[in-house]
Formats: sequence, C-alpha cells, structure tokens
Amino acid sequence: MSRLAREISIRITLVIALLAVALMTVCAAGIHGLQQTADLADSIYADHLATIALTVDTATTLDDMYRIAATLAVEADQASQSALTARLYDQVPGFEVSLDRLLTAHAGDDAAELSVLRSVEDAWSRTKATVLAELTVEEQARPSETDVRAGFEPLVAQVRALVERERRDADRARLDARSEYAWSRSTILVITVASLLIGTLALVVLVRRVIPRALSLGEGQARFGEAITLAEDEPDAHDFLRRHLERVVAGGSTIVLRRNNSANRLEAIWSDDAAVGPVLRLDEAEPRSCVAVRTARPHRQTSGDHELLSCRVCGGCPGTSLCTPLTVGGEVIGAVLVNSAQPIDDDDERQIHATVA
Repeated sequence: MSRLAREISIRITLVIALLAVALMTVCAAGIHGLQQTADLADSIYADHLATIALTVDTATTLDDMYRIAATLAVEADQASQSALTARLYDQVPGFEVSLDRLLTAHAGDDAAELSVLRSVEDAWSRTKATVLAELTVEEQARPSETDVRAGFEPLVAQVRALVERERRDADRARLDARSEYAWSRSTILVITVASLLIGTLALVVLVRRVIPRALSLGEGQARFGEAITLAEDEPDAHDFLRRHLERVVAGGSTIVLRRNNSANRLEAIWSDDAAVGPVLRLDEAEPRSCVAVRTARPHRQTSGDHELLSCRVCGGCPGTSLCTPLTVGGEVIGAVLVNSAQPIDDDDERQIHATVA
C-alpha cells in the first residue's frame, strides 16, 4: 500500500473510530435512560405494594369484625356479649379510616376502579345498617347469625377480590415495565453492535479494496500521462494507449482503430495476442462503419444482444465490447475498442473514457 493510501486509510479509520465512540456514547445514554425508567417502574411498583398493604389491612380488620360478629351471634353469656360488642365497636373506626385511605389512594384511578371501591363503601353502609345499627353495649343486643352472614359475607368477598385485583395489577404493571425495559435495552445493544460491525466491515472494504483501487487507477493514469508525452510518434502513442487499457481491463484486448481519410478506410492496430483482432470485419470498412466514429460517442455492445444500432466493425466480437471515439481538436480521428470476455464495469468504463478523452 502506498504512503498516500496509508494516510487516507488512517484518516478514515480515525473518523470511523470517532463515530464508534459517539455511537457508544449514545448507546450508554439510552441504556442509562432506560435504567431510570426501570427505576421509576420499581418506584411505581412500590406504591402498588403500599396500596396492597393498605388493602390487606382493611381486609384483615374486616375479617376480625366478621369473626367477632359471628361469635357474638351465638354467644349466650352476657358478660362475653358485652366484651365482644365493645371489641366490635373498637374495630369500626379503624376499618372506616382504612376504607377512606383506600379511596384517597385510588382518587386518580379510572371510573371502573373507583366503582369497585364505591361498591365496597356501599356494602359497608348496608352492613352497618343491618348488623350494627341496633347493637349497643348497654342493652346487650346481638345480631342473628343470618344477619351477620348477610351483612359481612358479601363485603368480605368484595374486599378480598379487591386485594387480588391490586396484586394482579401491580404484578402486571411491573412485568410490562420490565419486559419493555429488556426489549428496549436488547434493541439498543443489537443496533449498536450491528452498526459497529457494519462500520468495521465498511472500513475493511475501504482500506483493502476501494482506496487502493482508486489510488492505483489514479497512479496508473498519471503514469500513462507521463508515458504518452514521451511517445516518439503516433504508433508509439497508440502502443502506450493499448497497453495501458489492457492493464485497466484485466484479461481484455485493446485495438486502436485509426481513420485513414485519404483511403476512406479504418485501419486496426492490435497486439499479436488480441483474440478479437481476426474477428473484426475490416474488409472495406469505412470510418462510418464504426458506430463510435459515426456518432462521436462511446458504443457498448454485448454478443447475443440484438441492438437496434449494431456496429458493422465489432458487432461479431465475443463478450462485451466498448468502443470509444478518439478525438483531436474536436475531430474524430478513430476509436479505441476494448473487448473482454467478462462484463466491463462502470469503474473500468470511466477509466477508459478518461484515458481516451
């Protein structure tokens, strides 16, 4: 690799390295942001857990009240009835405070969530009306077993369902947040790694193939320009041109078609190993027989193709033929025919045009 190619490769490597650092920085920032999101999700989950704990406390208090009321309904001893009644009344304020705290915690929820809590609140109001309304410590009144079951069982069922619902909602919210975090993090990492791999591959291709090829073409063109100035006569210049183009198109053959105006003929100059030389139809070929000479534009033709405008000179050549007009002072003095068994790519075609022009 030449010194210039090394310098260009080093500069491109530095640019790609800077881009890689920037990409890694963006990746790190993205992952940091995702981590903050995950932490926020954990905080929200902790709030859910606090709400669950409050709901469980409410359910526990309600269970205690139900158990006391059920015992009171079957208790025959008056002293025990008084003690149970006092305990039951002691539990009521705590339950109502817990219920109010639940309503406050869910104040920002949607209508469906609030309707569940309102139904619990309504059930509690009915329970107080049917079970606790006539219960007094002094009169030793007690509710019947039927009243206790009818008042507490629906309420207990609703509160327990509320606890399960809170747990499901919390677990689902945390699972969704964690899944989204994991997916986003994996996506960022995959994109980062893929970008780095693509950048590395592009760098390898540039350093090993594109840059050396581009520089070699430029250096070859410069050497040809120097050599052509040293040509002693026209045949010598044609020989330089032919050999240079045969280096440009590896495995190709180059033939110079010279225009003989006095005889109104095309004359061909080729090397002994040019495979297409004998195939050219030069017998009585006039300059206008060559499409490139007649149109003053490059003409490409591939064997087997049925071109609308076919060249009578090189139309029978095998493979791909590219014929480029030779001009001096705006006058077409001939053409350069490059023939190859393989397709002539765009880079080679540009190099041929740059050489012949």
